[in-house]
Amino acid sequence: MPILLPKLLFLPWVVAIFCAAQWLHASPNPPARNPYIADSPWPMAHGDPGQSDYSGQAGLTGPSRALTEQEIKWVPLGPANAWEVQYSPKYPDGRRVIWSGGSDRVVKLDAETLEVLATFTTGQEKFYTEREIERYLAKADKLAGTGQPFYDHVMKTWIPLVYRVPSFYRLIDNNNEVYVLYSPIGTTERRQFLRVYGDAVATDPESDIVLKRQWEIPQSLVGEGFVNAINMTQDGNISIVTTNGIVMVVDRQFTEFHQLVLPAIEVLPEHRRPGLLSVRNGIANDDKGGIYVVTSSHMYRVQWTGEKLSLDSKDGGWSSAYPNEVGNGSGTTPTLMGWGAEEDRLVLIGDGARQVNLIAFWRDEIPADWEAIPGYSRRVAGTMPIKFTDDMDKLVQAEASPIVNGYGAFFGNMEPSKKVPNQNNYNRQLVAQMASYSQPGYAPRGGVKAQWNPEKRTFEQSWATNMSFPGVCTVSGASNLIYCIGRRDGASTLEGIDWDSGESVFHYVLGKGMRYNLFGGAVHVAPNGAIDCGCGGGLGMVRIQPRETKKR
Repeated sequence: MPILLPKLLFLPWVVAIFCAAQWLHASPNPPARNPYIADSPWPMAHGDPGQSDYSGQAGLTGPSRALTEQEIKWVPLGPANAWEVQYSPKYPDGRRVIWSGGSDRVVKLDAETLEVLATFTTGQEKFYTEREIERYLAKADKLAGTGQPFYDHVMKTWIPLVYRVPSFYRLIDNNNEVYVLYSPIGTTERRQFLRVYGDAVATDPESDIVLKRQWEIPQSLVGEGFVNAINMTQDGNISIVTTNGIVMVVDRQFTEFHQLVLPAIEVLPEHRRPGLLSVRNGIANDDKGGIYVVTSSHMYRVQWTGEKLSLDSKDGGWSSAYPNEVGNGSGTTPTLMGWGAEEDRLVLIGDGARQVNLIAFWRDEIPADWEAIPGYSRRVAGTMPIKFTDDMDKLVQAEASPIVNGYGAFFGNMEPSKKVPNQNNYNRQLVAQMASYSQPGYAPRGGVKAQWNPEKRTFEQSWATNMSFPGVCTVSGASNLIYCIGRRDGASTLEGIDWDSGESVFHYVLGKGMRYNLFGGAVHVAPNGAIDCGCGGGLGMVRIQPRETKKR
């Protein structure tokens, strides 16, 4: 005989469960759309001006198996060119193209077939042919497991390209024009450009690529640093940051610019070393003129008023220190959380503590009833340890920016499992660490999802995993899955992880070798639901498209 609970006793439990579910899936608003950014599934680095790595496109869902060569398409594109790929808006015939490049070439591919439609060569440096790229990868695979000989081989290609890292932060505007940072290599002069590429015939995806215009950034603005990243303000201007903490805004025709120099950074004597950068990450832009910059010691909101850049609190600007125990500062691009009018609007980073913590700051006005977290300024809204390991003596930093969906944030570990041989140079060490991901026993392990509770105004760990995610992941809101390049049994995989539970939904085995090493690059959901990644150490892109491409 069924037991009938009294309605008044049962109802509070129903309400409690409902409220808990509402909290878990709170903040349905995706990142605010910037009307000056291309109408595209992925028009810029990290997907949107808020740098959330969120996609509204449905992606692959399995089932798990090893893929055949015919289900994995490799397109060689040259060093540093494919770290990020962006999709254009639709042309009149309904097609899209993929824009990539920024080093020895800018290239345009058919977004469906991956046919190379047009190539623009810079002509100012070595052009890497398909044969040279294949030889590089083959030698890297032959040297796998040899230690320093492997790293020396990688350095020959990558160290000259260190100044190409900023080309990762390219974007496509609403005119289907591509903005790319560029610095010539092999010259004694330090010249830096913001270049704009587009179609020779705006309505024809197969037309030639042309250099529409460029701005040679005055060296007097940059000082001893170099330009590090770009983004787009909500009113359609380009925001820029340099490695030495200079923030700029320039209109898209390059007729007028503004600049603001962030306060000088005090570096403790024990942390001073050649190659240390004040700013080594990208920047986030919100829908209210806020430009978010993390230096090696502080988090800043620089306010673009439409007429000037300001740190004045009257204009909306602010700054806040954060822990920097190791001295490298944050390794993450600031990432925005909360977009609706009634939502908590936060900006997230991983700090510089010996074992990284999530630090979130109130983006706008601090709530009047907010009491400071002990040891932090009132600007800090929440903190949470990101525990990739239980070994409290191990150095753990976050170099992959958090990916954000609603009030959830996922951090993947990019710290190699074993200590990489000392390269006696900051840039060489960073390159060696990324190259090690494809080497036996070095793949990073661990991922943590944090959840903001708007009722308690705290972060809580939602789940943790010991899986391997050696690269920048993305989350599909439509599929409710995180997509990452992973490692299993010495082979690279595509991992599909349930956003709510952290459980593996599926994995595809791709293969072994350097070709699938993201090298700090990113994973995207393509317009047709396939998964694209800037693999091969940025030397090309890989499309993962099983014969059965059912979507969740």
